[in-house]
Amino acid sequence: MPTSTTTAARRPPARRRRTLTVAVTGAGGTIGPALLERLIGSPRIGRVVLLGRHRTPGTEGGPKLEFRHVDVRDSDAVEVGVAGADVVVHMAFALYGIGIGEHELFATNVQGTRNVARAAVSAGSRRFLYTSSAAVYGGRPGSAEPLAESEPLRASARLFYARHKAQAELVVRRELAGSATALYLFRPCAIVGPHAAGAVAHRLPGRLGAALRSASRLSAAAGLRPALPPPPVPLQFVHEDDVAEALQRAVEGRGRPGTYNLAGDGTVSGTETLHRLGLRALPVPPALTGASVRALRLLPPVVPALAWPELVSAPLLLDTGQARRALGWRPRFSSAGALDATREALGW
Repeated sequence: MPTSTTTAARRPPARRRRTLTVAVTGAGGTIGPALLERLIGSPRIGRVVLLGRHRTPGTEGGPKLEFRHVDVRDSDAVEVGVAGADVVVHMAFALYGIGIGEHELFATNVQGTRNVARAAVSAGSRRFLYTSSAAVYGGRPGSAEPLAESEPLRASARLFYARHKAQAELVVRRELAGSATALYLFRPCAIVGPHAAGAVAHRLPGRLGAALRSASRLSAAAGLRPALPPPPVPLQFVHEDDVAEALQRAVEGRGRPGTYNLAGDGTVSGTETLHRLGLRALPVPPALTGASVRALRLLPPVVPALAWPELVSAPLLLDTGQARRALGWRPRFSSAGALDATREALGW
């Protein structure tokens, strides 16, 4: 009879799990640094291909990283850039709408999303991740009940951000329909963290970014903090690292494909939000602030960015049960804790 040693010697060696190649757009945005740190550190990920018009600080170096000069508006360049990717993470989005008009924003936000989704299908990618937003639900006046993913989309036609996110969702679903590429679609609430609040400083190179961050800390220490009217509705926040953790799970195929709300536990009032961020709240009654926001809705948004107050015109709260059950996601930060961590990271 053969010994156990002989039997073990004859047993074929265990097959090594093939690592994944992940293509990422929008890596220089709010979520990007936290997600890249996770992907680089994961033994499941063999290569991370960054697609963008230019390389931003914090996305350089490392044996796993590769940068490809790609504008999402260029369908041919996108197809070449995505080729060979097992997973595609699409986060590129034009946010501000200052100095550029509706047409330019739409070209990046909606047509660009179509190009990336179409390229993922053409490449035979296993999974496609799209970061949408809670804004697609639209505010629900008179209701503070948390919304599940099955709620109909009622994105504000006035706010380009909400409208483009909703349109991009429809485009993604259409492009992936009938393909073998699984869709993971995320709808986070307001994302905070060091790269959200300090976005400008973190995007500036070396000493210039450090100088701006130092100036911000010094002005805050001297009491030179802006005073703002507090938002008139309860708010939720999610920390950038918690969003990155949800995306990492999807990249690695943990949890089933689907649509997922992301938010930290609990809510905070508008006044508490400002205080936790180290800002001063103007002594304005909530009813007056609410009336002012509603009045702004009557003005035409000549500059797209002027419609941003739309996001706090009515309650918009999320139910995150599906992400917890189907994705195994648990936020490390509550809404209040995410704000505290943001202020701490900024040194305020």
